[in-house]
Amino acid sequence: MAAFPPNEIVDMIRILGEARNNYSAAEGLYAERFPDRRHSDRKVIKRLCDRAEQGFLRRNRRKSGPDEVISLTVIGAVALNPQISTRQIKRQYGIFKSTANRVLKLNKFHPYHI
Repeated sequence: MAAFPPNEIVDMIRILGEARNNYSAAEGLYAERFPDRRHSDRKVIKRLCDRAEQGFLRRNRRKSGPDEVISLTVIGAVALNPQISTRQIKRQYGIFKSTANRVLKLNKFHPYHI
């Protein structure tokens, strides 16, 4: 589902109120009133209203970190050689420097204090 800006969510909720909480009618009324916007179906309007009732107008995206093999490789490289740099990790293991830094940060290591 694409993220809707908060002003569009508020408009959908207002139109749902005008349609007397009929999601199918709100779907048609929203498409009629805002022809230049994306038209969402009744299920999307319901999910957005539920999310707004919980107090979250912005979408809560899940953060996906590096996979377990990469994390173990970086932590293992640091355990074997505490003086290794992230550039050396990139050269030896083919793991991007930014990914190595992210793994170290997620595991509360500081590259300059290892």
